Amino acid sequence: MAEIKKVTLQNGKTRWRFVIDAGRDAQGKRKQLTVTCDTQKEAKDEYARLRNERKTGQLILPNKITVAQLIDEYLNSKEDDLEETTIDGYGNRLVHARDYFGQIRLQELTEDDVEQWVAWLLVAARRRGGPKGTGLRATTVDGVLGRFRAALRYAKRKRYVGRNVAEDIAVPRKARKQDRRDNQRAKPWNVVEVKEFVLGAREDRLFAPLLLSLMGMRPAEVAGLRWTEDVDFTAGTLAAGANTRTMLRNATTIEKDAKTEAGDRTLPLPDPVRLALLNFRVLQEAERAAAGEDYVDSGYLFVDEIGQALTTRDLREAAYRLMERLELRRVRLYDVPAQLLDFPRGERRPGRRSRRLGRPHERVVHEEEVRASDGRRHGRRGDSAERTSRGVRGAARTPDVRKSEKSLIAESPKRPLTCDGADVRRARQRL
Repeated sequence: MAEIKKVTLQNGKTRWRFVIDAGRDAQGKRKQLTVTCDTQKEAKDEYARLRNERKTGQLILPNKITVAQLIDEYLNSKEDDLEETTIDGYGNRLVHARDYFGQIRLQELTEDDVEQWVAWLLVAARRRGGPKGTGLRATTVDGVLGRFRAALRYAKRKRYVGRNVAEDIAVPRKARKQDRRDNQRAKPWNVVEVKEFVLGAREDRLFAPLLLSLMGMRPAEVAGLRWTEDVDFTAGTLAAGANTRTMLRNATTIEKDAKTEAGDRTLPLPDPVRLALLNFRVLQEAERAAAGEDYVDSGYLFVDEIGQALTTRDLREAAYRLMERLELRRVRLYDVPAQLLDFPRGERRPGRRSRRLGRPHERVVHEEEVRASDGRRHGRRGDSAERTSRGVRGAARTPDVRKSEKSLIAESPKRPLTCDGADVRRARQRL
């Protein structure tokens, strides 16, 4: 047992002090901890506690690490494990913790501090995306708190702190309910709206990329498609996720492969999409002939009139412009129900996730959507062959809706090209 010494201070007061071994550092140098207490009993109790924690491997040495330093170290530790865009997203979520806690020492952080921080996030933390100084949405605060909680778990694993003071902190339930009432999520398009979008997009230059979005492909996957490596017209397949082009803060384009194995997948090409892609390829060859040496041979599928690769932002803006022109509800491309084109047979069941095609973690298809699309619920009857007919599936089974997308494309008027007929003929011969 270490000796507990009585120490007399200059002002005449007495203290009790002891020194205990705390192991060795990374260089093998012995570390010691000096503890001073007001009474001998407090010193004995503290020595017993530290000795037990050292024996059980739970001893946490005092340090001067601040919350800001922890956040920097936490983000640096993720560089070899996560992609650049993901790390940037982590940094965005931790910026409020860095600003609020700043130079507070990590070991001095308490649960009360975290609770007050959460309350501040809900009422005054907004910096952009709305009136400055107002509160963030409860869902946003939940994500911010979750990432800070993960950073504190890292600190606990590195033995900077003995416990995670944010582990049991949560966004108040009242704030969650109020957020749901104030920000109701827009319903995804129904089948009729998808049909109107497809019909209205036929004369758009980007008809083929927009159809790929309806297949459940992410915008980054559409932007990263390459004609030679990813599109196989002979086999009728498409390599989704083999190459993606995503945007970092809407400013920098990052090209990479799929994040997970599930994201790297091969999709069959329905006839409507295959025909649209063939027409898009012919149009690009005609544009190449018209532009001459000014044409950029990027090899990407999603390009502008002179061959320059477009981005996910361009795809979204093109879709939003089309929605406005067609007077359709503006929804995210993610909220357009996937697999509404003619894919291999398979029933879409209410409340079940489908991994046949499209996004590997596709959203749940709700029962009302199934009722609207095929009339299989609540006593509605009809010919089963008609309900699974090829093409876009419509809620109202009119002859117009039952037409396949293949016939819709064939009947659509040809889009006027920005080049003459000779260029088109030469482009078709090259293909």
